[in-house]
Amino acid sequence: MHRMDMRSREQYLKALLGRYLRARKRGKSALLDEYCRNTDMARKSVLRKISGLLKGNDFVEKILA
Repeated sequence: MHRMDMRSREQYLKALLGRYLRARKRGKSALLDEYCRNTDMARKSVLRKISGLLKGNDFVEKILA
C-alpha cells in the first residue's frame, strides 16, 4: 500500500474534521477508523492531531460554518 505524504494526510484530516465534529461517539469512532486505515497512522496520533487543530477556535468556526 502506498503511504500518503504529510500534506495529503493533513488535507484529508481537515476534510473529515467537519464530519467528525458533528458526529456522535460511534460516528467519531468510525471516522477515526477510516482515517487510520487509509493513512496507516496510529489512532492516538490522529487524536492528538485533531486536538491540535481544535485549539484554534477560528479554524473550527470556519469548518462548522
